[in-house]
Amino acid sequence: MAYFKHHEDCRRYPNDWNALLNYIKTEWPKDELGKRYSGEWTPLEHQIEVKALYVVTMSRHLIDAAELLAQDAKWQPIFVEASLLLFPMLELVGQARLGDGTASALAGGIDWLRDPRDPPRRRTDKDLYADQDRLGTLGRYMSTLSEGPMIRELAHLRNYLTHGLKNQRDSLFDIEALQTSMNYELPRAIVQQAKAGMAEYWHQLADGPDHKEWVTRLAKADIHPFGIMGSRTYEKGLIDPNIMRWLRSL
Repeated sequence: MAYFKHHEDCRRYPNDWNALLNYIKTEWPKDELGKRYSGEWTPLEHQIEVKALYVVTMSRHLIDAAELLAQDAKWQPIFVEASLLLFPMLELVGQARLGDGTASALAGGIDWLRDPRDPPRRRTDKDLYADQDRLGTLGRYMSTLSEGPMIRELAHLRNYLTHGLKNQRDSLFDIEALQTSMNYELPRAIVQQAKAGMAEYWHQLADGPDHKEWVTRLAKADIHPFGIMGSRTYEKGLIDPNIMRWLRSL
């Protein structure tokens, strides 16, 4: 029995995803770490399931890293570090849910935070800079901004943290939007909403009412599996043997 009701070959890098599938099926049962979690796995049957688990694992690591930073320091002093971890996570999930590269991956990720049940809207980064809608789903985790941040504020924050301060003559630069987004509660709010959204996304892929559409989108997404050289667990692709335990805990 597979995880997903519907399967499609990955449109990008199908041979690499198939190699990762075969590695998990043949090598993990021989590995001590794989044996430890073997009872938690449904045997994988198709490369699209591996691609989904790769997206979930990568996202989980970025979410967990932000939470680990906050364990000792609390959220206040790690705003920059946590935000730098979470924006790539949003872009990865956004790309997976959009399917192709014709729209902004960041927009797709922000739409996932806005309402994880809905398909993402196809928008450009420029559209985001003008979007004054508020993310109430984040506001419910923020005592200092209960209505939630504006979408354009998140876009400016991501741009600033990634590229540094823009020339103020740049038509896309909005210092007021940037200042408003500098809220220490924001990373924690993103973490909480992302966990809820990840559980919903897995359901959508596996057996939700529109699961065929979601699987097709993931199959089209330009995402490539990468391993970590010298790591026994991740040499063939960054998927946690215990990722299903994490998904069930959400």
